[in-house]
Amino acid sequence: AHARLGGYRPAAPGLLARFFQREERETYELALDLWSRRSSDDAAYLLLLLGHVLVKPVPLIGMALQEADLKAIQCMCTHCLKEVVDCVTDPTCKAAIDCLDECAANDQVSSYKCITCNETPKFTAFSLCVLEKHNCLCKTAEAPVTLTLTLTLTP
Repeated sequence: AHARLGGYRPAAPGLLARFFQREERETYELALDLWSRRSSDDAAYLLLLLGHVLVKPVPLIGMALQEADLKAIQCMCTHCLKEVVDCVTDPTCKAAIDCLDECAANDQVSSYKCITCNETPKFTAFSLCVLEKHNCLCKTAEAPVTLTLTLTLTP
């Protein structure tokens, strides 16, 4: 009595399984992970994820799910080749990249652990070049709009 999704049969079929197709297996796994965490932040992110998949693309979610593509690799090789080679040939720096690759897109705690447990000058140089100087992964994060209030005292 498993619900079949295209050719993909989830290990634990349920409500979430109905929303995902075979090619969206990673998204399905992310949804299960978010649900299992039982926190309000993860529940909110899960709702955005479901909205992105079922209703209308949500730019924040789409950006988070985006994988590195040929353009990103070309950017890294063109602008940051030394930093990339230095990092992937250093076991600690490579461990940081591998660890981050295993983190869910919105899992800041795991990402922070990966960085702090494996931080080296080579990782800092890699991150600075790839993420900050050249934005090879094409991620954007606009500064939040701040509200300025003026208090007027009247006698």
